[in-house]
Amino acid sequence: MNTKTILGTVAVIAVLGGVIYFYSQSNAGNDSATVEIPALNTPPSGAVAQPQTKSTTPYNVSDVVMTLERSQCFGSCPAYKVTIYGDGRVVYQGKSHVRVEGVQTAKISADRVRELVQAFDVAGFYSMDAEYPTLITDGPVYTTTIQRAGKVTKVINAGGFPKKVPEALTVLENKIDEIAESSRWVQ
Repeated sequence: MNTKTILGTVAVIAVLGGVIYFYSQSNAGNDSATVEIPALNTPPSGAVAQPQTKSTTPYNVSDVVMTLERSQCFGSCPAYKVTIYGDGRVVYQGKSHVRVEGVQTAKISADRVRELVQAFDVAGFYSMDAEYPTLITDGPVYTTTIQRAGKVTKVINAGGFPKKVPEALTVLENKIDEIAESSRWVQ
């Protein structure tokens, strides 16, 4: 975000998801506008863009590490982090507004680990934006991470306003909780 003051006029410009948000204020009053700009990576005319919906990197499932961290909010949002390792280990760290605070561990099957890795592919996680910011500052932030074949991909979901959070990301976050059985410690 850029802020510039020129002769008593304040201008703020923010670019979120290919949309420019412009606000200016001067002694004469307020002006604001939103301008849509085309994506910078638009394919040539007639070409069809193919998003990367799954990781193309070969991997060994035992080396995969997947994490979901939910932060606290201004109210009583549960704050915790759950990490699922490729060998089936689940490590939960309860922080606040949860039934169980501190570290807990569990084990899930190799099939459940593979199911979760596949859920990242199905969600198109590797082609999502790195962050879905918000203009609202008192809500929770959800950070989802996968380490696969030594490469780390992280997506931050801060609520997505004005940039909408993909439904597939919310589904994936809930799938991580489901497979880790986080509810046994959170609710």
